[in-house]
Amino acid sequence: DEQLEQMFQDAFDVVQTRCCAVDHPTATAADNKKVRLVAPVFDFLNHGTGRLNGSPNAMYESRVIDGEPMLVVTATNDININEEVFIDYGESAHTAWKCLGSYGFVPHYESGDERSTAELYVDGVRSEVGGDSVPFELIEAASNALDIEMDENYLTPAVALRIAEKAFDFADELYTIDESEPSSTVTAVTESEEDIYSSSLAISLRQHQSKILREWAFGLKQFAAAQCTDQY
Repeated sequence: DEQLEQMFQDAFDVVQTRCCAVDHPTATAADNKKVRLVAPVFDFLNHGTGRLNGSPNAMYESRVIDGEPMLVVTATNDININEEVFIDYGESAHTAWKCLGSYGFVPHYESGDERSTAELYVDGVRSEVGGDSVPFELIEAASNALDIEMDENYLTPAVALRIAEKAFDFADELYTIDESEPSSTVTAVTESEEDIYSSSLAISLRQHQSKILREWAFGLKQFAAAQCTDQY
């Protein structure tokens, strides 16, 4: 029934947010065999983002010690007394939307962090963007839409501007809250605390992704302007 289904989902969420994936201790490199486990105390270690909390200062891995499989946490640099230990949760926490889906929170990575990316669609092509790089598939899609033949200098000012405009448009769409949504006052009466918290996380994710897209698109516009200046 519905109550049993909700209990199962709650239990699954507890396991999902507390477990980690490691290489199987007896597997070879060719096996690429993973195992998911829940370890006491280990689940208290927080994910380091480098901004709102510290950067990762430890790593974890599976080892066989005295014939027994172990989960081992090792410091990657000096850790002072009373300093919190942070790890990197791995691929499941790289990009904010993955982290929200896997662990229930939105990480706020520093600008330039390779984990700080946002989803973007350009002319029917999806990619993850952020930092200083521009995915080739987006350049190809924008070039085809503009009917521009790609050469060794495939990121032309026109292509860069088209991608930037798409990114700005999507950033605006993410940041704008639908005015038809119930106000916080009405929501507090009609929705549970869990629903309200979930909505706040969704808004936080949208605003976080919007910020990444704006910064990335602004960099593209600067690139296009510099290219035009060099040409003339």
